[in-house]
Amino acid sequence: MKVTLTTLNDIEKARDALPSVVRRTPIVPLAPEPCDIGHEKLFLKAECLQITGAYKVRAAFNVIRSLSELERKRGIVLASSGNFAQAFAFAGAQLGVSVVVVMLDQTSTYKVSATQELGAEVVFCGRDALNRQPTVEAIAGDRDITAIDTWEYPPVVAGHGSIGLEIIEDAPGVEQILLPVSSGGVAAGIATAVKLSSPHVRIIGVQPEGANAYFLSRKAGKPITLSHWDTIADGLSARFPGAYPFHHLQEYLD
Repeated sequence: MKVTLTTLNDIEKARDALPSVVRRTPIVPLAPEPCDIGHEKLFLKAECLQITGAYKVRAAFNVIRSLSELERKRGIVLASSGNFAQAFAFAGAQLGVSVVVVMLDQTSTYKVSATQELGAEVVFCGRDALNRQPTVEAIAGDRDITAIDTWEYPPVVAGHGSIGLEIIEDAPGVEQILLPVSSGGVAAGIATAVKLSSPHVRIIGVQPEGANAYFLSRKAGKPITLSHWDTIADGLSARFPGAYPFHHLQEYLD
């Protein structure tokens, strides 16, 4: 079945609809050695300075914007290891949408508390990440609320693509961009935005060696599932890439 990829127009609409509370984060120079100061060739898009501490609030607002009035009234449920949880909790509070987040038992207590303090309900689903989305679907059915699969929902890719537009606009001389890849949503969004607006820019995906599901999937030509992962970067621990972002990464990653 042919997949309809996110377009540059989708990304531009998502960016234009972001509320002013979502920050246009700076691009700052990095100097690996003292002698590099003032002659930097490496730069960081500082999404750590975003309103919730991570880029995912961009997609959260775009996802909620894409819902019908009835869906927003009923509320939503999704799975997250923490950053999306806080993003949706924040966006939901801003827009008057109730949010339930499914988390693993071993999720950072800081991320759990931060999510709850922003107004979302947290439900735990055990220690196996493969239990998360089935739990989301079960809760949605029991409570008659909307289930969001953040790995497969096109507005996620479009929302994250706003980062790519900002990079091209704020760093017009950029030659190469390194992107973290986990389930693939942010990498897919940025790669799509950049390649469709500045196709000469080289896009490289980066993963932990112990959580390299996309790297192996790319070699196999289809999404595959890791039997386990081993990395301190829990936000990059996806055991398989999302099918929807996978198509974008295959198309746009160099």
